[in-house]
Amino acid sequence: MSDYRALSALTAGLRDDNLNIRVNQKDMSSIWCLQSPVPMVAGETRTFTVAYVGQTSVASPVATVYKGTSDGTTVCMPSGTASASGNVVTLKPMTGVVGGENYIVAVTTTIGGNTDIRKFEVNAKKAAEVQGRDVGGTWCLESPVVMIAGETRGFTITYLGQTTVSSPVATVYKGTTNVTSTVMPSETAASASGNVVTLKQVTALVGGETYVVCVATTIYPNSDIRKFEIKCVKASDRQ
Repeated sequence: MSDYRALSALTAGLRDDNLNIRVNQKDMSSIWCLQSPVPMVAGETRTFTVAYVGQTSVASPVATVYKGTSDGTTVCMPSGTASASGNVVTLKPMTGVVGGENYIVAVTTTIGGNTDIRKFEVNAKKAAEVQGRDVGGTWCLESPVVMIAGETRGFTITYLGQTTVSSPVATVYKGTTNVTSTVMPSETAASASGNVVTLKQVTALVGGETYVVCVATTIYPNSDIRKFEIKCVKASDRQ
């Protein structure tokens, strides 16, 4: 990223809601889906599928969501029905997670007359949380980006692997404070065309501060949130 245009064009990486399980073995490693843990951002809705590798047919799927030892299924999977087709289970949409909490999803199925239970962990992130180790594509690939106090910048986000995204809304946090009205004051709304989202311009940043931009979209049938971090430096800062 050597020029302004590259810095302004962000990429939302591939985000796989399709989980896998090794069914031909049952040890401590295969109890868990291969992709576990997976991240979610508070406010998202995600529909997970589980493929049972090495099996041709699974039946009667039921998912239970635990927060600690409490059953949170009615809160986190309030609607829909889990279904199975061949060796793939599609779970009810998962939503209503609380940032900073961890959840265990236990998936019960029938395989060859046996009752089978496998699990995956969901790590729920707060929308305003700054960037750490990215697991599962929550953060744009180019994040963090740098702006200088006094600049105005427009950003686009390309969603890899998607053909259509819609209904984009961006929220900007400084710490835990929502500063969207200050740093995205334009009346022009964010827009989407195909798999590209164009955000309102970012301006009025304070040198020495860090900002988190959360971009909510609809990627059928889910509500998706991706993030990027802006580090604002003072114009007078030395290299």
